Amino acid sequence: MGRVLTKSVISSVAPASPAMDGTACEFPFKMKNHVQSTVTRSSLIGIALLSILILGGSLARATDVSGTLSTNTTWTASGSPYNVTGTVRVAAGATLTIEPGVRVVVAHYNGIIVEGSLVAIGTSSDRIEFDGSTASPGWWAGVHIRDAGSATLDYVDILNTGYSYYAGVYKVGTGNLSLRHSTISRSSAAGLRLSSGSGSFTSENNSFHDNVDGVRLSPNTSFKDTTSTFSGNSFAPVAADGGTHNSNVTWELSSAYAIVISGTHVIAAGTTLTLKPGLVVKSKQYYGIYVDGQLLAQGTAQKPIHFTSHRDDAVGGDSNNDGTDTSPSKGWWAGIMVRNDGSATFDYATIAYGGYSNYACVFKVGTGDLSLRNSTLRQSNYAGLRLTSGYGSFTSENNSFNNNADGVRLGLNT
Repeated sequence: MGRVLTKSVISSVAPASPAMDGTACEFPFKMKNHVQSTVTRSSLIGIALLSILILGGSLARATDVSGTLSTNTTWTASGSPYNVTGTVRVAAGATLTIEPGVRVVVAHYNGIIVEGSLVAIGTSSDRIEFDGSTASPGWWAGVHIRDAGSATLDYVDILNTGYSYYAGVYKVGTGNLSLRHSTISRSSAAGLRLSSGSGSFTSENNSFHDNVDGVRLSPNTSFKDTTSTFSGNSFAPVAADGGTHNSNVTWELSSAYAIVISGTHVIAAGTTLTLKPGLVVKSKQYYGIYVDGQLLAQGTAQKPIHFTSHRDDAVGGDSNNDGTDTSPSKGWWAGIMVRNDGSATFDYATIAYGGYSNYACVFKVGTGDLSLRNSTLRQSNYAGLRLTSGYGSFTSENNSFNNNADGVRLGLNT
């Protein structure tokens, strides 16, 4: 019997041999089928168990997180993905470090609040990702850096945010923010939202796409970034909320894009708004800039500064992301009023499509100064430049006044 079993096992991998007496041996063939069936079932069971172990190991690596982190914490690649089941708060004095390759998945309505420090530094080949548990704009709140909290985000992707914080990353408070080589996309509001009072802020080589605004600025907030790209943002690459600037502000952006003012801007007495060469500023309909302090718009022949309509695609790209559906028109926005003790310096600047309410692209009234050189004022439904008496010094040199109702209009005693 032992020999028969041995022969049966062998016959499962080799052709059956005849019996010693030369007659056919049928029993071994029956055993062969039995052994093959047994081996097949065993193999399938083994494969199934192995699959369960592999899948189980993968599922076991997922880590659920929520609540307050009061001590230094690291989210590791081996613990990824991290499922944020409730809002995570990084307390003051604590640091949350996220390793390259980590994926953070956030449940509906929740977010990450940073009052301490967030350090998320990936690599070009091993990026860090924050996303919602469902891929839908506005699904989760985003990353809120507040109070003295600071964040360093490098090679990070932040997707499907906008609920409650109205941004993928919302920075408010005195802490610092460094954002490099990162993508913020599919926010139901802004990709990045900045409020005044922050410490140092760096934005370089980022991509802001398919949000409502790529970046949104509150009053008294500077923005300097000439290396990042913007596309598919339905309202503006960079939007600047209306309000009063009570502290000095500088705006700098690649001339391929525009900062769009979404409300009236007032530059308070004692305050300076500085616009760097090449900047394009566009206005939503009816709004304007009112200067009680100082406006410095000094471009160059190679990098002129532009003030124009939100609908003007000739400079700063298609800021309202509507293709050729809309076009600029005279009197679209109020223009720039330099009033009271306010002063303005324009050099290699173009101001176009103004005239609503102020009846000019540039309207000078009050005791302050105005310097206008190498500039173009055009497409006003009233005057290109309007002057009233009582101003301080006034200089006009090498300018062009085109396609206005009046090139220049003078008040009495002017």
